Amino acid sequence: MNRLQIHFLFYLAAIAVLVTASPDAAAHPMLENALDVVIYSDRVVIDARIAPEQIRVVESLENKAVTNEAWQSYKQKHAQYVAQHLDIVVDGLRVGGTGQLTASAVKDDPYDQKSTALIAYRVDFLLQKPPSEVMLTQGFLRQFANWNASCVLRIRQSTQTTFDSALLEPTKSVAFDCAWDEGSTISGKYPLADRADVSAANVPAVTSQMISTNVNSWKTLVQYVLAGIRHILTGYDHLLFVAALILAAESIWDLIKVVSAFTVAHSITLTLAVFKLVPVVDSVVEPLIAASIVFVAIQNIFWPKQSKGWARLLIAFGFGLFHGMGYAGGLSESMRELPVKALWVALIAFSIGVEMGHQIVVIPFFSILAGIKRWNKTSNTPLPRIRMAFSSVVCLGGVYFLLSSIKTMWFKI
Repeated sequence: MNRLQIHFLFYLAAIAVLVTASPDAAAHPMLENALDVVIYSDRVVIDARIAPEQIRVVESLENKAVTNEAWQSYKQKHAQYVAQHLDIVVDGLRVGGTGQLTASAVKDDPYDQKSTALIAYRVDFLLQKPPSEVMLTQGFLRQFANWNASCVLRIRQSTQTTFDSALLEPTKSVAFDCAWDEGSTISGKYPLADRADVSAANVPAVTSQMISTNVNSWKTLVQYVLAGIRHILTGYDHLLFVAALILAAESIWDLIKVVSAFTVAHSITLTLAVFKLVPVVDSVVEPLIAASIVFVAIQNIFWPKQSKGWARLLIAFGFGLFHGMGYAGGLSESMRELPVKALWVALIAFSIGVEMGHQIVVIPFFSILAGIKRWNKTSNTPLPRIRMAFSSVVCLGGVYFLLSSIKTMWFKI
């Protein structure tokens, strides 16, 4: 073991001590909810399915164990948070709403707080007259810098039998134009309750058996491509893993092969997870993703010859399977709310966006390394030492995420 490797082990131990006392790091600051919006002549009704992680974040429960009774109370309380962070503007005027936890979401399961199943809420917005335009914005978790919450949106007018679908992001709005028949009461397929009583029992929750879904494939494609790019550019653990792969690549062809193996693997498990063919257990997946960064970086440092060729391709593919589950963590429940056509469009688009995000990072990084390689020919600094230094930084980042993910997930195991 040479002097540089000994120094690396010293810094690794130091960072481990620092992380143990550090705040938690959010490696995957992303989750998705689902919204079904039905626009009536006298109200807008939103059936919201909310990821339980959102409640844990809002109530600062991420590292706390609570009783089932307390968890049920937090779920009830969150109804008002949902109503307050859904912003409806009707014909230029903002409308306030009231929310409640739906009866189907109240369970006696003592382990419900550890479930990833979306929790159902009903939010009602009363209107003075039939709307011409309804604009919807959501601000879930906007006050938490380390989190990003999007919503799979399905929206329709009550007189229509099909939904339009979209991805509602925190910084975006979705506008829906309405056209009402003259003199129509706009009760549509379902009778409206009296205006003074808008409880969940009066307006039926929408189910897949009631109506079909019309999909704007182009909008869905564009929105999920952008979501995939954003997920990579804000997913620092994934970026560190890709950086570790790049550091060992000798040529552009080596880079293409190893990144392609990683892409194929994470696309496979993302698809399987969304269709519930493989389980996604955050308490296992998150530490494994972080461990993959440490493993690949250490291989670059101590066993550089084994960090090339088929061995590295198999490692990239194997760990890529776990990274795909990490992508699915915030997506699988909400994506299943989409119809089959929209679901496949979203999956393919998100995978394309993830790969585009990779290339946004890979191409400049590899170009820098190529420049260092050319500079190295006129320098006294060996290229392996430079790679070792970069790999050390990546490894330390991986250790930080590994220990932080263990701390964060401790109460969910």
